[in-house]
Amino acid sequence: MTDQYTPAPDPGPEGPTQAWTPATYEAPIAPAVPAPVQPTEPAKGNKSGKGSKIRWAAAIAVVAVVLGATVAVAALLTGSPSQATVLRYVPGDSVAYGELRLDLPGDQRQAAGAFLSKFPGFADQAALDTKLDEALDQLIGKASGGKQTFTKDIKPWFDGEFAFAVGPLPKDALAGGSTAAPADARALMLLSVKDQAAASAWFKTVLTQSGATSTTETYQGVEITVIEAPSGKAMAVGVAILGGNVAVAGDLTSVKAAIDTKGTTSLASDPNFKAAAGSSPKDTFGFAYINSKALFSSMLDASAALGTKVPAISDSLKALVPDWVAYSFRVEPDALVSQVTDPHVDRGYGATKNRTNQVVDHVPSTAIALVAGNDVGSTWTGVFDKLKTEPALKDRLGGIDQALGVFGGASEAIGWIGDAGVVVDHAGSKLEGGLVIIPTDSAKANKFFTTLKSFISLGGSSAGLTVRDEAYGDATISIVTVDLSQLGALAGGLSGGASSGLPIPGGKVELAYAVTDKVIVLGSSADFVKHVLDTTAGTSIASNDSFKKAVGHVGTDVTGLTYLDITALRTLAEAQMPADQLAKYKSDVQPFLVPFDAFAASSSVGGTYDTVTTVVTVK
Repeated sequence: MTDQYTPAPDPGPEGPTQAWTPATYEAPIAPAVPAPVQPTEPAKGNKSGKGSKIRWAAAIAVVAVVLGATVAVAALLTGSPSQATVLRYVPGDSVAYGELRLDLPGDQRQAAGAFLSKFPGFADQAALDTKLDEALDQLIGKASGGKQTFTKDIKPWFDGEFAFAVGPLPKDALAGGSTAAPADARALMLLSVKDQAAASAWFKTVLTQSGATSTTETYQGVEITVIEAPSGKAMAVGVAILGGNVAVAGDLTSVKAAIDTKGTTSLASDPNFKAAAGSSPKDTFGFAYINSKALFSSMLDASAALGTKVPAISDSLKALVPDWVAYSFRVEPDALVSQVTDPHVDRGYGATKNRTNQVVDHVPSTAIALVAGNDVGSTWTGVFDKLKTEPALKDRLGGIDQALGVFGGASEAIGWIGDAGVVVDHAGSKLEGGLVIIPTDSAKANKFFTTLKSFISLGGSSAGLTVRDEAYGDATISIVTVDLSQLGALAGGLSGGASSGLPIPGGKVELAYAVTDKVIVLGSSADFVKHVLDTTAGTSIASNDSFKKAVGHVGTDVTGLTYLDITALRTLAEAQMPADQLAKYKSDVQPFLVPFDAFAASSSVGGTYDTVTTVVTVK
């Protein structure tokens, strides 16, 4: 896609490219009558039976593998601007669409070169094109059994754009064993073409080499090459070239729908698609769109067709599904960044403001994983209250409501939870972890844990649970000891011996927690609790360079935050690797993993759009 993911209309045989933005959109001029593809003669051979099925499958597989391999690497190869023509032929009723901008618009080519320079063999950015050409030749050579190369067979006609589209789902799309569902499925692949004759010849060569049976038919003046399905058991696949510059391949219904657009009435004119495209950042190499409302309705229709007994879903719950979801992908010199955007839906619960998550200041700098959310308690109580209003779910939630009643209800049990996060810490030579909570009401929090401790003290001994307290500075750490053998015996008794064959471990484990006015910690050990209590703003994960770099890409004003230290996780995995595999791993695999540093993700809300941003950084 171009800036703001809005394609430029095809200028046709003559004339400059016109600018096309959401604010200045005008329907592109219809292209001239497309020239037909070169006729494909039916391949000789058995047209039915096992041999036909194998050849038909082989033809599709060869085309898919070769084109897929080309697109996978060519996204980093093509450097010259190309017209975003493929979108013009995507049927307007498509429920999903995705594309790769292989021209790497804006700063993407320079950023891709800098990113790849971190990896072995790509330090010389001037040789980037040559190296990728060589890699593509090897990849496609293997995929085609030595019959194809990228530079000789594909590069001369491929113009750098690749896209796919999925049409409306049939009502029986999920019906297991249905023969109608595959035949009714709608899918389309689109490629930009710079040499129609060469592209037509390539498709014909691939089909001939595979031994597939094909015929031709004409629709709206366009010739379609039809790869026949064996014995009518699956959909026939059509291939055509539209406007002389876009090749389409897919089921015949979708191919004909693409022809019907005439390059002017495609998905690009759909209001939801235009909003999705406009919400995404500029200068990206990939974009995808899903009509989530349509897919949700299709799933409900499919469930009804299957006769599945699912609870009736009220209009209020259906309204929580956004109209669409957009995905974009961008490369930075030191990171790969993706963004998911959807129109804001007022759900009546959940975090409503973006801000720094308070858990971060209490997580040790040695932590290798963090998953944190803002206003967790109010979010979960809001979800619970929302579901209780659903007639079909009210009875099913009664048990949960009754259990929370022991603590005074959901508000008393979890309503005091503010920001909360799950933490994995690599302290010294061992892993530890737990839950870190920022209380919004310390009195309710103390009441909850006092009640919990009373239950353990009064009835826990019969279940193998005991609790003791340990003073630590101004805090008190409560340590719960679990006798696994006694707990296993109790489980066997309650199940009438049904669990006696399960591998229940013996021994004892300890869990610990501490409750203060500022932070509540529940962990795998007293040491973890102490490490969290000792953490200050200056020694927290916020001071970790890898964390700062990764979070710098996804932002700190958020409603949720995730962080993974890839380097630490890789090192831990390598320490567990068998010695006989380590040498080969270090020579063949490790050099390509070492550059990866960290992963981070954040969610945020807005008045118009909500977003989720993810990043993988390199050193």
